[in-house]
Amino acid sequence: MKEIITVDTFDFSEQDYIICHIHGKEKEFFFVRDVLYCICEGNYITIFLNKGEEMLDRELLKTYDEYLFQYGFFRISHNTIVNGRYITAIDLKNKEKKCFLGEIELTISRRRVKLLEKSKLFLPLIAKKDHL
Repeated sequence: MKEIITVDTFDFSEQDYIICHIHGKEKEFFFVRDVLYCICEGNYITIFLNKGEEMLDRELLKTYDEYLFQYGFFRISHNTIVNGRYITAIDLKNKEKKCFLGEIELTISRRRVKLLEKSKLFLPLIAKKDHL
C-alpha cells in the first residue's frame, strides 16, 4: 500500500518516480515531488530538481506533460512545464507574463495565460510577488 503525502491540493506518493534516460544506457530514478520544472530544447528535456540538480532526457515534452499533469504540473509555454506545488507567484499584469518558483522566473505564453486564468487552482498566486 502506497503512503500518500498531501501538500496543498496535490497528493504525492512516495512510490511515484520518473525514469530519466541518460546517454542511452544509464537510467536514473528520481521522485516527481522533487521536480521544479522541465524545459525542452530541441530533442532534449532538461529537468530541474529542487536540490539544484539537473537531469537530461531525450523524450518528447508531450510525454512528460501527459504523465506529470496528474501531479499538478502545468504547461506554461510550448517548451516549459512547471510543478504547481512550487509556484510562489504569477504575474499577469505586465506585458511579459511571468511565473515564479521562488527566485526562478519563467515566461508564460499568451495562449497559456488564458488557460491559467480559467484555472481556479492558481488564482491565489496571481500577482502576489513582493516586487510586483
